[in-house]
Amino acid sequence: MIIDVPKLEDLNFVREISPDDWMASGKEPDWYFRRGYGGLFLIDYECQRARLKPESILDFGCGHGCVARMLTARYPNAKITGQDVNPDWMNWCRETLKIETRVSEGTIDEVHLPANSFDVIWAGSVFSHLPERSAVHLLEQFRSALTPRGLCIFSTAGQVMRNGYKPGQVKFLEDSQIQQMVEAYDNDDYAYSDYNNGLYANWGHSLIPHQWMFNQSKRMGFPLIGFHEAGWGLVQDVYALRKSITQASWP
Repeated sequence: MIIDVPKLEDLNFVREISPDDWMASGKEPDWYFRRGYGGLFLIDYECQRARLKPESILDFGCGHGCVARMLTARYPNAKITGQDVNPDWMNWCRETLKIETRVSEGTIDEVHLPANSFDVIWAGSVFSHLPERSAVHLLEQFRSALTPRGLCIFSTAGQVMRNGYKPGQVKFLEDSQIQQMVEAYDNDDYAYSDYNNGLYANWGHSLIPHQWMFNQSKRMGFPLIGFHEAGWGLVQDVYALRKSITQASWP
């Protein structure tokens, strides 16, 4: 099977960047666009591999549309929806990127997505901030929200992140917290610690072992069909899970 993902320079995407986009702060536009393209490449690669032509895509945790702008360029006839916690971010995405938007209210544990609504769900750098119970809840919501044979593609912090820690490297975490996380991760346990800035509850930093993700996909009947170590930004691991026809009606 030949997989052909368009090059970044061949995509006609929106180049306007919100002045409030923290992801682009201090970065050159080219870096920001290549980050978004990296997400699109993974999505397009897995869709082609699964022979799926998406008509509806949810970018969960979309921010100011770093990846969403690439999705609109690659899939001009698909319904692209962005979802995040900040209404101002969603207003900017709706007005500038011309996509549908949803505002998440409450915590991740309170997120409820419409069932059987999206052919593809992308979540970049969301699971890397969640405690275990929230990650399980979100996976269950993604599975429910996918159409039959739909794809969920998302990034996590894994082995490359674990190997790269240096003292004082992670903002809002003490070195002792990082050490505890590394020890848990090395034991194939879900590793998580709250940020110590007090701004958000149940939002911090996680390390997710491959074995944990494999066990969850098996438990949920949510087949793991793709894995890219450090596949996004050369740091975060990327997983692809698929909802099969026979499993679509499972409880």
